[in-house]
Amino acid sequence: MRLLGMVLPRLSLRCLLLIAAAIGLAPLSALDIARLNHAKDIALAQAERDMGELARVAAARHAEVIKSAYGLLNVLSNIPAVRTVSAGCNSILTDLKTAHESMTNLLVIDANGQGVCGTGDPSRFNISGRHYFMEMKRTKSFTVSNVLIGERSKRELVAAGLPLLDEAGNFERALVIGIDLGWLKQLAAQTAAIHGASVYIVDRDGSTIYANSFRTPAGDLTSFYRDLPKIPAGTLLTDKPVGEAMVFGVERLSDIGVTIAVGVARAVVFAPIERAFWTDLLLLIAVALGSFGVTVIFVELGVSRGLRHIHQAARAMAAGNLHERAKVPPSVIEIENLATSFNTMVTQLEGLAYHDRLTGLGNRRLLERYLANATRTRASGPFAVLAIDLDEFKPVNDAFGHRAGDEVLAQVAERLTANAIEADLVVRLGGDEFIVVLHESRNDSARIATRLRDAVARPYLVDSAEVNIGCCIGVAFIEPGNAIPGPVEMLDRADEALYEAKRGGRSRVVVTDSHSDDVLWPGSDALFGSQAS
Repeated sequence: MRLLGMVLPRLSLRCLLLIAAAIGLAPLSALDIARLNHAKDIALAQAERDMGELARVAAARHAEVIKSAYGLLNVLSNIPAVRTVSAGCNSILTDLKTAHESMTNLLVIDANGQGVCGTGDPSRFNISGRHYFMEMKRTKSFTVSNVLIGERSKRELVAAGLPLLDEAGNFERALVIGIDLGWLKQLAAQTAAIHGASVYIVDRDGSTIYANSFRTPAGDLTSFYRDLPKIPAGTLLTDKPVGEAMVFGVERLSDIGVTIAVGVARAVVFAPIERAFWTDLLLLIAVALGSFGVTVIFVELGVSRGLRHIHQAARAMAAGNLHERAKVPPSVIEIENLATSFNTMVTQLEGLAYHDRLTGLGNRRLLERYLANATRTRASGPFAVLAIDLDEFKPVNDAFGHRAGDEVLAQVAERLTANAIEADLVVRLGGDEFIVVLHESRNDSARIATRLRDAVARPYLVDSAEVNIGCCIGVAFIEPGNAIPGPVEMLDRADEALYEAKRGGRSRVVVTDSHSDDVLWPGSDALFGSQAS
């Protein structure tokens, strides 16, 4: 809270709105990031399943080929011409090879590993040193070789052999079929056609049978090929072999010692998810910015403009201009209520600043503002300022106390207001001094002054006691057509007239201007000016 108290006064409303928008956007962005990570986890799991399935399809295809080879060899073992290597053996095997493109050779091998019947020239085939031949003789069962390289075709192949036993169960001959692994390459090529997929096929020694990477490898793959046969079948997550994280499905063809690894780059898996994420995020930001802009416009029109007008009025009031009011354009109800409250407060302050709290009349500040305005607007006569000073007021305070004196002053104010209905302004300067401002002729100003003197002279009832006071009035008159002087000069003239009145006694009225000497106003014991200029 202390931090907010330090920061908030230094921020504009627009900044607060921007911070609010950012705070509102943050959890949505966090939610989007959480959704992104969740979608990545799902996509990664699906990629693991897909890559594993592709590897299993390759292994299943190989199993089908080996199963077909075993079935074919079994059928051939039951053909007498083949089993006994009699007339027709070569033609039978040659016809079968021609009908099966995946076959590289189809032979009958004697117990010494020498070809005795089959496709091509059987006599040039001797497999006595091959591991699979020795394993077949030892186990007397169907055997599949490791991956071999054809001597003439230089293509990868495997050999499958079925022993032919004599009646005593001894190894007599064997049927051997060579199977081209081109189908495996074709399957690998189809897999590699998947965007971002890579296929690696190695034998049990780590020698490459097939490799097709969607991207140029980042380094030497020798160690990867060497380690691949050691990896258990299943899923493998690795940074190899293309220098970035990949998802591999690994399957082992144990009968021929081949490992198939089908992989896809994690970046490729995540790319559509990340594109969707950034699209959603940018859309969210665009919507947030649009909403922020609309909000700023509404706040500007409905709040900020009104606040600026109120602030300007407040600064004017602080400078002493209490007649300034906040004039706000159409705004939200709260701003209009604030402006109304502000104007009400200024009106009340103006009342306190320009009015006397005891009598409710205007005070000296109001009088000076009025006279200054008359001077500024070049107003002219007829114009009169009546300076009134009470007689015998101090004894009232001494005899009855200040509370009673205040009550008398309030009653004097009421009588002045009631008997000077022609007055533009009635003020209390302070103490027992009052001022009345008129726009009347010289004679009318004198008559009103006499009326006010007589009204003040009537008895007052204070605490059930009758009190009598009077007043002297000095009238400073400006002739028609003459400019009204400044406030100080005007009040000085009224004070001089009042001084002349009090010097002559009590309850007197003196009217002065720049063209006459003081004379007694007829019929009222007043003095009417007749002083030479």
